[in-house]
Amino acid sequence: SSSYADALASARHAAKRLGFRLDLRGLTPHQPAGLTFSPADCQQSAFEYPCYVARGRGDDGAYVSIEYSTAYAGFRPGLYVVIVASDGKGGRIAKDAFKAAKKRFKDAYLRRTGVYMGCLH
Repeated sequence: SSSYADALASARHAAKRLGFRLDLRGLTPHQPAGLTFSPADCQQSAFEYPCYVARGRGDDGAYVSIEYSTAYAGFRPGLYVVIVASDGKGGRIAKDAFKAAKKRFKDAYLRRTGVYMGCLH
């Protein structure tokens, strides 16, 4: 969705229906970044504010979150995307979460994409 409020409503609904925890990582909407961590979190990670790091960097699991599509290869940029899981290539977590989501949400789909790892410090 181009609306964070709509994405948040969908994420809350999905978490409740799936029984997954809602994990927004403390992110808030911020233009032009799309989403950002708090100024303190950005500074602690040695990033300028606003800062956003895509999921998929050591946070595998089944959860519901809102992520910014611009940070993911193959996604239309500028949208808030409701994610229900993350894991590495060949993992079962996302596949199992997708099966659960597809039973409850007809428009759910599974997409694997690369995530920029950058400098991990």
